[in-house]
Amino acid sequence: MREFIWYVEPAGCVVTNRILVEHLGGDGECKGKLCADGQEHDLWRCDREFITELERARKQLSLTFNTYVQEGEHGQVRPWKFGKKKTKRHVSQAQEAAMV
Repeated sequence: MREFIWYVEPAGCVVTNRILVEHLGGDGECKGKLCADGQEHDLWRCDREFITELERARKQLSLTFNTYVQEGEHGQVRPWKFGKKKTKRHVSQAQEAAMV
């Protein structure tokens, strides 16, 4: 089974930052974490359930944050659009024939 490590970036939102400090304390803070985009980000390590709760409260509390995920300890840290499913692209038979 694959292991995922989840992170939240407050994205300049004071309210989000306050919630992260209150719920995660200093233990979850990961300053200057190198991400797949080649940039360093100040992230907070948390579990997926915590991100789910933040997503539920996003609109009501006007939270602004970005979500990142890392596969295993050595995987790249990459942005994650939490809760947004990718849609499958349907190709007609005519389009498929034109591709060949």
